[in-house]
Amino acid sequence: MTISALIPFRPDHGHRDRAWEWSRKRWETLLPDVELVMASDDGGADPGEFNQPLAINRAAKKASGDVFVMVETIFDDPGWVRRAAELVSSGEAPWVLPQDYVRLTEPESKRLLQTDPSAPSIDTDNAAAEWVGESWAGLVVMSRDSFNELGGYDERFKRWGAHDVCWATAMNTLVGPVTRLPGRTVHFWHPAPLSQTYGSPVHRKQHALMERYVAADGFPEAMRNLLSEGTA
Repeated sequence: MTISALIPFRPDHGHRDRAWEWSRKRWETLLPDVELVMASDDGGADPGEFNQPLAINRAAKKASGDVFVMVETIFDDPGWVRRAAELVSSGEAPWVLPQDYVRLTEPESKRLLQTDPSAPSIDTDNAAAEWVGESWAGLVVMSRDSFNELGGYDERFKRWGAHDVCWATAMNTLVGPVTRLPGRTVHFWHPAPLSQTYGSPVHRKQHALMERYVAADGFPEAMRNLLSEGTA
C-alpha cells in the first residue's frame, strides 16, 4: 500500500503559508512514507476564487500512490491516516472520513502554530473552536481507482463551497457509503477572501449545480450523466 496526500494550495505569502509549513513538518515527521503532492489552480482575483477541484485533479495526476488522501485540514493522530488507508486498500471501506471536524478560532490557530508540529496528537478537546461536527471535507481517504472512476473533482466549482458535498454524493452513489472512522481532523483559521463570494452570480450558479448533485444522490445513471457534463 502506498499513500499520496493531495494538497490543493495557493501561496498567499502570509498566514496560509505559515500554516502549510507547520502542517508539512507534521506530515514529514509523523508520516514520512506518505507522498506529499501539492498543486494549485490557474490563479484568480482573490482566495475566494480558488478553483480547488482543479488543484486537486492536478495533484492526483502527479501522485504515485494507490491510496489518496485529499487534504484540506491537519491530521490529529497519524495512526488514523494509516487505519483509514488500510480500510480503503483492503476493500473494507469504499472511502473514509474522520468522525469529527474541528474548526479552530483565530487565536487558537495562531497559538497552535507556535507549538511543535511533531507532537503525537493535537489537544482539540480543550482548544477554542468555532465549530465541531461531521463534515464532508477535511481528510478524504479513497483509492486511486475510486478517484478515477468519478473522473476527479468537478472543476465547475471555481470558488470555495459545495464541491465537497457534491463529491460526497457522487462517492456514496457510485463507489459506496462513506465510513466514519473515529478520529478528528483540525482546520486552521485563515483570513476570509478579499471579496465576498457568497451570493455572487458565480456562487449562485455553483449552488444550483450542487442541488442537481443532491437530486442525483442514489441514482447512478443520473450521477454519471452529471459527472460527464463536468468533464465534457
